[in-house]
Amino acid sequence: MIVHIIGQPGSGKTTLSRELETFIESTRGVFGVEPILIDGDEMRRIFHNQDYSETGRRKNLSTAYGIAKFLNAKGKLPILAMVSPFLDLREELKTECDVLEVFLKTSETRGREGFFVKDYELPESNFIEIDTSKPLKDCASLLIDAVITRLTQ
Repeated sequence: MIVHIIGQPGSGKTTLSRELETFIESTRGVFGVEPILIDGDEMRRIFHNQDYSETGRRKNLSTAYGIAKFLNAKGKLPILAMVSPFLDLREELKTECDVLEVFLKTSETRGREGFFVKDYELPESNFIEIDTSKPLKDCASLLIDAVITRLTQ
């Protein structure tokens, strides 16, 4: 399975992904998977891609998705924390792998609004939504419960 945490900048993708990664690491014997966080900002630094045009974003996502599919095939639990604004790419990934898509939204102002993707394409099907305006503990519990459910199916 790939856990794909998506949403606008500042919605809490990295924060919740780290919470999930820590939980899975602490229970590795129970679920038998090693989590590996793939963060969009880190991807851009590693691959020197500061192109925020549609072409640059698609390239960054394609690279991250390829890495996630590779790790998944090796028995790891990739946790993608990326803006991922393109519905077609997200849906294509879902057809290729078992993906738990988690859409994050918030009503709070967090200082990243200037980086929002104007034409962000909202998920349409087969996803869960978490409002990160709520306390971190509650959001993390929702995410962890969803992942546990999928891992134990």
